[in-house]
Amino acid sequence: MKPYGGTMDPEEHVAQFKERMEIIPIPPHLKEACMCRGFGSTLIGSALKWLFNVPPYTSTSFTHLVNLI
Repeated sequence: MKPYGGTMDPEEHVAQFKERMEIIPIPPHLKEACMCRGFGSTLIGSALKWLFNVPPYTSTSFTHLVNLI
């Protein structure tokens, strides 16, 4: 999976990330946290800077986080 730096389609990147996360056996009660924490590792450049600027506790779910994009 290519890292997302802000120049490609963000919806496509999120869809690829979700698909890859589905193959990992994560307990349901930890899935949201793992997706939120793992998403940053797929970002570079301005996209990663954007994530660092999202105030803590702003997002209540992975879906909410990607809707902030």
